[in-house]
Amino acid sequence: MESTSIILVVMISWCGVLCLLIGYLFKQNQSIEIISFPNLFIDKVKDKEAFSRFIGNRIMLIGVVALLTSAGIGVFPQFVMLTILLFILLGVLILTELAIKKNRYLL
Repeated sequence: MESTSIILVVMISWCGVLCLLIGYLFKQNQSIEIISFPNLFIDKVKDKEAFSRFIGNRIMLIGVVALLTSAGIGVFPQFVMLTILLFILLGVLILTELAIKKNRYLL
């Protein structure tokens, strides 16, 4: 494996671990005050516990996808671009779903 692939694997792995930790923080501590969506006011949230669990799960899912991406780059270094494009596609899909379904928790 080339040195650039090793650096890429380490960077994506750290981002995945960071997303897992932040998602766990949202999920366990119900700290929705940190979340910054346009037109999101804390007093407009119906169920703060369910909303923080929803946001935490989606952020943790992005972390899992990042860790799987770094593992895919480590195992198949010849498909680096395809793996990164798949990571970007899955990340955009997860974030789009998060932005659409957040309205079910708002008044």
